[in-house]
Amino acid sequence: MDSKLLKTKSPEGARPPQERAVKTHNDLLQAARTIFARDGFELASVEDIAKAAGKTRGAFYAHFTNKEDVFFAIYERDMEEKKVELSTVIGHLPTLEERVTALCQYISKRATSREATLLQIEFKAYAVRHPRQRKRLAALHAAMAQNFVLKEITEFVPTMEGRACSLALTGALEGMMLNHMFDPEGIGQEQFARMTELILMDELRRAQAAGLTTAPKSS
Repeated sequence: MDSKLLKTKSPEGARPPQERAVKTHNDLLQAARTIFARDGFELASVEDIAKAAGKTRGAFYAHFTNKEDVFFAIYERDMEEKKVELSTVIGHLPTLEERVTALCQYISKRATSREATLLQIEFKAYAVRHPRQRKRLAALHAAMAQNFVLKEITEFVPTMEGRACSLALTGALEGMMLNHMFDPEGIGQEQFARMTELILMDELRRAQAAGLTTAPKSS
């Protein structure tokens, strides 16, 4: 073979096998996010996901058992990424007020993403339509809700540690996410952040009334 052709091989072929496998896995996950948000879980196909990732069906099945497997993998990946991002965003801030403000800005930025909202709707709709998987998805969702309220917040607001409180908060946020997608001018990113802050501040006042924390500073 011509040595010049060898030198012009794509960077993908030059990667170590393990690195290529990780990249393929990530490419498939990202492609699946796009396809699920665009078509919904039921209409999405393995072929479409593989094609969007620039991979073959064989590559897909080397990483995932089926469409359902990659669907859950997206949910699990999002949960881990949000936990790391939130810790980075608020973990270094010294006061409760600063942490709440930063948290609300982070939430509003992610929650006003069309793709994020559509995926959230798909996850819930899937759980309703597939009772045999509802328990697994509910457990993942509960874990996501619990991780949403990190130690950096709960050490100041113990009442937010409960599962019911976390799920109620995420429920309110999901409602705003849906309304933002339906009427983006009615509830933009700034309004979303403000409304989220009002919800959190209300929880802080409840904690204060119960003697669980001190009052946050006034804005």
